[in-house]
Amino acid sequence: MLVRGTFCFPDRLPDSPLHESARLTGTWTERTAAEAYYRGAVYHGALQLLVEMTGRSMDGLWVGFDKSFTVNSGPWSLTYETADTSRRALSRFNRPPAG
Repeated sequence: MLVRGTFCFPDRLPDSPLHESARLTGTWTERTAAEAYYRGAVYHGALQLLVEMTGRSMDGLWVGFDKSFTVNSGPWSLTYETADTSRRALSRFNRPPAG
């Protein structure tokens, strides 16, 4: 299954889901590029999502702190795209996020 997410920071990915009914709780980790502004810093936090009744989308919030220990949060949305895992389908989604 492929999903596409729309959220403020596209480098953050959920990595430990816990699913209860229509609720999904997990953690995310962001590993920044060594040559970029944050110089390879690793950030992490939590997220909670509500699963839509058909299971085709999830919306919720992430929370975490920055390098000066300020707590930040923002929206996180995932939408089901396709069950096709062929190379052609994967190449369609293997691109940097718009923005």
